[in-house]
Amino acid sequence: MTMIQLPVILGLALAVTLASAPEKTAPVDDAPTISINTYTLPPRLTATLPDGILRAEQAGIINLDYTPGDEKTYYFDAGGAPVNKATAGGYYRVVLGKTADGRDVIQDYYQDNGKPQTAPIILKKEAKLHDFDSGM
Repeated sequence: MTMIQLPVILGLALAVTLASAPEKTAPVDDAPTISINTYTLPPRLTATLPDGILRAEQAGIINLDYTPGDEKTYYFDAGGAPVNKATAGGYYRVVLGKTADGRDVIQDYYQDNGKPQTAPIILKKEAKLHDFDSGM
């Protein structure tokens, strides 16, 4: 008889525990609702920037301190490989001079139209002039 009473007692204890447990409520979302119209806009900036910053053709002008030297030209094919003479679709590099510490100043151009590909650039000291990959 004790074997039957044990499951009944355990079942009764479980039923009493579950009946007295508080009901679980759904979590309350305390976050405020967000509306686009409730946030203030940042103040409008009325200052005007100088043309040297706003205009790309002026902003791109840089003044490098270098001593002009004998201009030498190096040629590259369309893939950037060095070649001995001008190649259609390629590029050419003009050595403009040297800085006070001995670094070369160069500028690269498009072969087909002669327009600059870069602004004047100061290369590293160990840079090879006839190599696109070694100097920047």
